[in-house]
Amino acid sequence: MKSLNPILFASYKQAKAYPPDEFGARWNEVGAEQAEQFKSEIGSDLPADYLEFVENFGEFTIWTDDFEKLYARAIWESGKSANVEISKILGPAGMLESWQSYLGAGGRARIPENLAPLTYDSGYGHAMLDLSKDNFGKIRYLQVKTKPFGSDGYGWDQVETIAGSFTEFVSQINSKRGLTKALGAPKKAWLWA
Repeated sequence: MKSLNPILFASYKQAKAYPPDEFGARWNEVGAEQAEQFKSEIGSDLPADYLEFVENFGEFTIWTDDFEKLYARAIWESGKSANVEISKILGPAGMLESWQSYLGAGGRARIPENLAPLTYDSGYGHAMLDLSKDNFGKIRYLQVKTKPFGSDGYGWDQVETIAGSFTEFVSQINSKRGLTKALGAPKKAWLWA
């Protein structure tokens, strides 16, 4: 990861060295059994690049020395875009727990069944791992709402693309300034519309 994204690597090192506090551990080890449990409960494999990453670096909270937030760029089909906060990369167990909490019961799923929450922001925005057959491994973005996914005003039009793969996603994570330098200014999409 150090050569792919030195900013994220520094965040990982800081999270791993930070002692647990009232918010818990900032870094957790991820073993192969988590991927097996995910597959057993969801019925889907996880992308190889994601598994290699979490087996090497674990699940960790993203933060910098000066507590600057880090972001990735979500792009809507319309061409609009926005910087979206990336504050934690989840391991398979964390993804499974988040995924199950959003599915609900009785047709009240708040996210599509083929998207697994991969990251958190400071609200309900998530970079999500696409597990569908046609888009397996892509990284999507969704600002999760309190109503069922597919209800009026909350559907696939709100699901946007961050990256074509987990590796591409990891390489992109940066400060707002760094993203603007690499990708240009975002083209103003309203996430909560």
